[in-house]
Amino acid sequence: MFKIIFRWIRGYILIELSVVHAERFINVCRHRGIYMWRIYRCEDRIYCNISVKDYKKLNDICLKTKTCPHIIKKTGLPFVIHNVFSRKTLVPCFVISCITVFMLSNFLWNIEISGQKKHTKEELIVFLNEETDIHNMIVLKDLDCNMIEKAIRNRYDDISWVSAELKGCNLYIKLTEADMMESESKESLDYSDIVASSGGRIVSIITRQGTPLVKPGERVKKGQVLVKGIVEYTDDSGETYRKEPVYADADIIIETTKKYNDSFAMIHEEKQYTGRHKKRYSIVIDDKIYFLENILNKLESYKKYDIINNQTDVKTIRYFFDKLYINNITESEYETVYKTYTDDEAKE
Repeated sequence: MFKIIFRWIRGYILIELSVVHAERFINVCRHRGIYMWRIYRCEDRIYCNISVKDYKKLNDICLKTKTCPHIIKKTGLPFVIHNVFSRKTLVPCFVISCITVFMLSNFLWNIEISGQKKHTKEELIVFLNEETDIHNMIVLKDLDCNMIEKAIRNRYDDISWVSAELKGCNLYIKLTEADMMESESKESLDYSDIVASSGGRIVSIITRQGTPLVKPGERVKKGQVLVKGIVEYTDDSGETYRKEPVYADADIIIETTKKYNDSFAMIHEEKQYTGRHKKRYSIVIDDKIYFLENILNKLESYKKYDIINNQTDVKTIRYFFDKLYINNITESEYETVYKTYTDDEAKE
């Protein structure tokens, strides 16, 4: 299935050949690495499919084999695109649609807010519209995420963390609300909490400053406060007589699970050996190499081949030389073919 789709994307041509020179024509194409498939004969004609890329390489082969392939049918994405753009009415429509998409992609179309509990999404959107002039259909180049984060933090004291991120034509605002200590003086106190960056199980927690709210073995959610930046002082009766804000400080290890995705192509290349090979020998004496090769091997060259070297250590007369090896070198020709993994092979 993947091979059919891959061929359709690249485009292929159905050609017609005469029976007289067809065999030689196909052999020459195979020797030069030109792949053809679905070869069949009908009366005195031979038909086969060939890719567009390989069809452009047939000029020299046609002159050499005195064969003139006739195009019967063109199939694939390149020909579909050519037929579409050959119609005069579709070209301006395509250009106009591209311009429209490009223009619309320069505006903000959606605002997503998550993490809020006390404040509603509508309240925050109204605040962004009135105070920062951020709304749908605003030009993206006029949108400043840092300015949005600063404005929200300055306006809402109970929001301890906020993040604004622009992805495409969408604005994503994530925030975390903290429980502020009510004071009679209504003065803002400097403190900070430690929240979980991801959900999971607490493995260990060592608190240096602040009030821990979780213990080892407990499961927590992302954004949950782990160490509160407020230290409470109690008397002998257990009643709290003073609360002191601090910057929470702790070493916390959370065991979490993250999803991992990967992919690979089902169509892959494999070597297919043609059975043709050349052999040569070499003798290594100390630091010198002497080759023994059939002169006729130089008349034939391979485009792709593997070299296999079998080395034999001659120990019988090693007494006279420091090094003495005989190498049996084999060059095996191969062709690159495309195959598709089976379900079991892909899983393995």
